[in-house]
Amino acid sequence: MMMGGGLLWIIIIIGIFFYFNNSQNRSYDSRNTVNSKTPLEILEERYARGEIDKEEFIEKKNDLLS
Repeated sequence: MMMGGGLLWIIIIIGIFFYFNNSQNRSYDSRNTVNSKTPLEILEERYARGEIDKEEFIEKKNDLLS
């Protein structure tokens, strides 16, 4: 009986390890997809939100494309 209890704790500890290891990989993947935008796409979004004006958008766009 004592051997079964120890085995149960080992399985629980291994399960917790795999759970946290897998959750860190998923959060890394989700961050990675967010950062997959090109600099031009980010610039266009900033212009669309009104964070930068037309002159600044054109200037930065020319810098990116040259």
